[in-house]
Amino acid sequence: MSIDEFSLRYSDLVTGSYDCVDRIVLNAFFPLGYNPGGFRVWWRRWHDDSDAELDNTHLMRLAGRFARRVKAWGAANGVPVIFCTAGERKHRIAEAYLATHEVGIGVFLVLVAKAPAPVWKVVRSSKTDTIVNIERRREYVNHYSFHIIDPEWGHVTIKMSGHPPFGAQIILNGHEFVARQAGAAGIAFTKAGNCFTAVADPAGLARIADALSQDAAVGRLGQVCQRWIYTACLCFGLDRDEQHRSGFGYGFAVYQLEYSRNLIFADGTTMQRVFDTVVDRTRSRLDVPKVRTIFGSAQRPRRTRKRSSLIEAAIETPSYDLTVFKLHFGRLTGKAYTKDEMCWGTPSVQTLVAMASVMFQELEEVPMTMVGGLDVHRQQITFDYVDDDGLVHWGQIRPATRKTLRGWLAEHFRDGDADFALEGCTGWRYVSEELAAAGLGVHLGDPAETAALRGRKKRAKTDRADARLLRTLLVEGRFPESWIPPAHVVEVRTLGRLYCTLMDERRAWQQRIHAQVFHQGCPPIRALLTRAGREALAGAELSAAGRQYVDTALRRIDELSAEIDPLRTQLISFARRQPGCRALQRHYGVGWLCAVIIWAEIGDARRFSSSDQLVRFAGLDVTVYSSDAKRAPGHLSRQGSPELRWAAFEAAKSAARRGSPDHGYYHKLAAKHDGHNGKNPTLAVERKILRRCYHTLRELGDAALALPDIRPQEVAA
Repeated sequence: MSIDEFSLRYSDLVTGSYDCVDRIVLNAFFPLGYNPGGFRVWWRRWHDDSDAELDNTHLMRLAGRFARRVKAWGAANGVPVIFCTAGERKHRIAEAYLATHEVGIGVFLVLVAKAPAPVWKVVRSSKTDTIVNIERRREYVNHYSFHIIDPEWGHVTIKMSGHPPFGAQIILNGHEFVARQAGAAGIAFTKAGNCFTAVADPAGLARIADALSQDAAVGRLGQVCQRWIYTACLCFGLDRDEQHRSGFGYGFAVYQLEYSRNLIFADGTTMQRVFDTVVDRTRSRLDVPKVRTIFGSAQRPRRTRKRSSLIEAAIETPSYDLTVFKLHFGRLTGKAYTKDEMCWGTPSVQTLVAMASVMFQELEEVPMTMVGGLDVHRQQITFDYVDDDGLVHWGQIRPATRKTLRGWLAEHFRDGDADFALEGCTGWRYVSEELAAAGLGVHLGDPAETAALRGRKKRAKTDRADARLLRTLLVEGRFPESWIPPAHVVEVRTLGRLYCTLMDERRAWQQRIHAQVFHQGCPPIRALLTRAGREALAGAELSAAGRQYVDTALRRIDELSAEIDPLRTQLISFARRQPGCRALQRHYGVGWLCAVIIWAEIGDARRFSSSDQLVRFAGLDVTVYSSDAKRAPGHLSRQGSPELRWAAFEAAKSAARRGSPDHGYYHKLAAKHDGHNGKNPTLAVERKILRRCYHTLRELGDAALALPDIRPQEVAA
């Protein structure tokens, strides 16, 4: 047995160690019985080359015959046949029976329970009675667990289906085999459950245990399977003559294999202290993405599957003196546990460590932070996080205010060692600011992509489930993270969106006035906000209600203008003093107002890998829906920021001027007359302007998002 670094580190505390194959589960299958043609061939062999009786009735009679034979044999030989209900642990029943009864070599107990298994269904023609179809289905049927005492392997379990092709599982225990062989070799030992707690000759026991790791172990497994499966189990479905006549024979394959490294400590108290320290150190610093890399899960070939590999760490306490630490990596599970055995005045304890020592070495170097998810709502915030002890906490923070959240963070996360994920919905700003102020990591996710990762709804959707999903995605490295802008960018973005909202509202009132004037039969009036437009509107022939409608609309327009004008001045003043805005204003058609709105909406241009991504972010890309040679006409996605599209459109309209560098390009597209009524050239120029803005801000680097210069600037309008 090669000594790993973990065992070597604690070698002065142990009296011996050994490696042992623990649980072995073999599948027993009849190769011909799992496809329709092979099953029919086997049946004809059994029935003198005839399948006249191959129907559902005779197949069900076989299952009934199996059950009757088992019951009759059990009653005749004094072997209990117990029918178990769902959820009963059958191995516990067998252990309890062994503890209270003296049993010899052979079958001592039969437990019956339902489990899924392949069952054949035969369809015959109603007219000719010939076989039309033979279909294999998977149904819940009775399985018979034969508990056997074997002279070499001790307690052996063979679980067999009562329906043909009589699939079975053989369950063996490597510790039982080692105990039998050690007893035959004269090695004294004390065994508690599945543990050797004291061994007179640890080296001799290790040599016996190592025999199961050799190539000769295949022969040992074959012998125990052949010894019992035909004569003690299959005989209830097919007697020896029927087995021989039909050519029924099992093939065997490994279904499950557990391999353990066992350390025998001299002192129980010391062992428990060492074990608790290892568990606490590993559990508190466990970083799941790191473990995925260590065990190669991140490097495995991609394939389609319903769910990703299960990666989980858990601490269980199934009984008062047993603590189990498990790590699940898909179908691979590593576990460590202790079992106390109190002797007269001398405690002796055994520790089973089934995890590679490299896991402990790597995990000691990985700092572990608490990870959680926050589902933000107007009335409450639902939280779900895992602390540094591996315990899951969840609940609600009420009311959902900045002050309440700040107090909750101060109470639970004083050290600032945690990462939280939340969706970019309304309310994310104050939550992210408070998390950052508390020194915690903040991860903002795209709501649409998060919903897509949730998949189709399979169970009730709750706030806790949403918070747990955010935490799970963050732990697994699949969280669709979005860029979180600095505070001054958020402020200017808010002001820019307020300006666009006020402008839209004022424009809506102007459109209402135009509609009312037309409804009253008056000639169109242009430039309503100018003096000439107001005079023409005052002289329009309107009814009394129409005049009241127009006067009210004009007052609303004046009120909005009183808010819009100083806000525009504030935004332009900021743009004149900010390096990124000044760089954008140098592009033809981009004024100070458009520059500050484009700057605030784009933010850090380095988050986009190319200028095409920025065009898609603005919603100016054309949707594509095609199949083979068919392709539907596309349209603008308009899934991005409407303020960014408005600013780009305002800047692109200047391309119609002769002095614009895009003048020739604009008129070349306009001359195509492709049915877009002149809008296509403007959209094309919008995309060009956004691409220029992308490269300009990207070249500036960190300076593009710098705070504005507070010194007065002399910049031409």
